[in-house]
Amino acid sequence: MAAALHAGESAASHVEQSVGPGQNEHAQPHAWHNMREMQSRKRKLLGSVVRHGKAGSFATLPQGCGNVTAVVLFLSPVPTFYGIWKNKTVEQYSAVPYLATLLNCMMWLLYGLPAVTLHNMLIITINVIGITIELHYIALFLAYSVGAARRRVLLILVAEVAFVAAVAALVLNLAHTHTHRSMVVGILCIFFEAGMYAAPLSVMIRNDRYHSPDLLS
Repeated sequence: MAAALHAGESAASHVEQSVGPGQNEHAQPHAWHNMREMQSRKRKLLGSVVRHGKAGSFATLPQGCGNVTAVVLFLSPVPTFYGIWKNKTVEQYSAVPYLATLLNCMMWLLYGLPAVTLHNMLIITINVIGITIELHYIALFLAYSVGAARRRVLLILVAEVAFVAAVAALVLNLAHTHTHRSMVVGILCIFFEAGMYAAPLSVMIRNDRYHSPDLLS
């Protein structure tokens, strides 16, 4: 924006300098018209910068607060995984909530990419953080689980990555506008976000079976 304003000022100055007292009188009205047009464009551009700057600052504040809340949510299982690391076993803990959160973050990362929606750096940032944290949780779970439990987590992890890659390929190739791409991916994001919050229900079912409240951690 600043570059555009500078260009407008330079063009206006050039027009003023090009019209001297000794030049053809017929060229002067046309030159002054160009100068007024340049100044008008500069004022409109400046007004647009001010309006968008204010709107952007108001929109960024709640998004930033939401990102802080999301980081706290991502870090809430740290005591659980500290216990897994300390005891060297996953006991009866389930990896489903962390796999669901990972899928949700991957879908929202896809939504925030410039090919799908524009100007969503905060969405990209928080979901990259979420993916990093959840991958650490899942890596710890894989390290201290054995047998069928480990294979099941690996299969679900591979399936999630393949699913997100397939969605990205289909959306980018079949939907040719940002409106259509954001609508399709956004609907899927809402669906998987609901699944992320519902995932602890699977732990509650296991808790009812084993009668251990620690599994809800």
